[in-house]
Amino acid sequence: MSPKEGKLMFNSEGERCLLSLYLQIMYFDNHAYFIEFRINPDLFWEYNMDSFDFEQEIDLVVQRVIERGGSKDFYALYNLYGKEKVNASIKRIPIFGQREMEFIDVVLGVPYKELLAYENLKKYPEKWPHRGVLIRL
Repeated sequence: MSPKEGKLMFNSEGERCLLSLYLQIMYFDNHAYFIEFRINPDLFWEYNMDSFDFEQEIDLVVQRVIERGGSKDFYALYNLYGKEKVNASIKRIPIFGQREMEFIDVVLGVPYKELLAYENLKKYPEKWPHRGVLIRL
């Protein structure tokens, strides 16, 4: 099925699951080997990093890393918060782009239907940030 038909590009649910598992292992299950990485402070250009509270601002940190971070930022994110806290934060963030929701679903292994951002997309499609883009989810 092509993307123009409004579906993700997998021939089966099994293919999606295998790819998801592979990417999780390849990128995120080995984060403990990269404890020296720190989240890039440039992701928070509008904040004073001397007084920034990473524990209080977990949702902001998770959203910025997902939207703009590199692999080192992901390693640092998982080392800072742990997988459970990151996944819980992902589920309560109110808005993500479609690309980020697909990434969260396929690569991070959090089903997009569990995201508050997905619920908001379905409730308020006219307020969605990428108007005119085919919604594939």
